[in-house]
Amino acid sequence: MYVKSTVQFMSANRIYEILAEVPGVISICGEEVIQTPQPSRSSLRSQESLWQQCLQQVVITIQKVLLHGVLCDAHGRKMSKSLGNVISPENVITGISLEELQHQSHMSVEAGLLSQEECDKAVSGQAKLFPKGIPECGTDALRFTLASHNIKRTSITL
Repeated sequence: MYVKSTVQFMSANRIYEILAEVPGVISICGEEVIQTPQPSRSSLRSQESLWQQCLQQVVITIQKVLLHGVLCDAHGRKMSKSLGNVISPENVITGISLEELQHQSHMSVEAGLLSQEECDKAVSGQAKLFPKGIPECGTDALRFTLASHNIKRTSITL
């Protein structure tokens, strides 16, 4: 079962999103608020060190911390619920029909998470990218995709 809790907060010049997907493992996505050049390895190491120090003060047991860049779609846009270009990992794991995928987009409009204009773009894009829906891929497909990208980059295009 895929469980996700998201916490967003700002710190200095970054917005952080913490995804707790697996007990004991935290994934942290830092989005640049002020656009800066590609970070150096030393700045990434210092971020990891900072997060380790911060998380040691938290009263939960964390075995692994994963820092990664912002995930982008095929057009280079940040993947975001408000843009309608996000595919739920659960849909990739278990599979979903095109109709159900598009229904989820329409439900996002009703919930106020997505504008009608963005929903129309999302539905159109889904029809082009997934004309037969998304086949059941299991968890290994997600692991392979993550392993095949340089997650230390500031943006990861999927």
